[in-house]
Amino acid sequence: MIGALLRDDVRVSHAPGAGGNSTDATVWYSGRDAVIAAWWPILHADDRPDIRMVPLRLAGDAGVATYIRMQGSAEFIAFALNSLTTVDGIISEVAAYPVELFSRFGLAERFSTPDPAS
Repeated sequence: MIGALLRDDVRVSHAPGAGGNSTDATVWYSGRDAVIAAWWPILHADDRPDIRMVPLRLAGDAGVATYIRMQGSAEFIAFALNSLTTVDGIISEVAAYPVELFSRFGLAERFSTPDPAS
């Protein structure tokens, strides 16, 4: 399903500490198949978290603040700010930024309700 939203040549980057990147370097990968494979655990693994996304604008691009709630937890925690670049309505690039930026957009870093803006 997500694959239909991605261009064949989609590019993804995760800044250090963003979107599951626990390294000190930016992680890059490209191509729809590579992206789907990289995102498989968070989307489909048996122990996958619940995900909530809040739409926003980042530097003029569409974006989402992504939160995850691990199984057994009552609390959603910030996961990444994602900038989405599109071409002809299909995502051509996703850039993930660290959770430290959430406060700049008035977003909570954690919440227990379905709405992080409340």
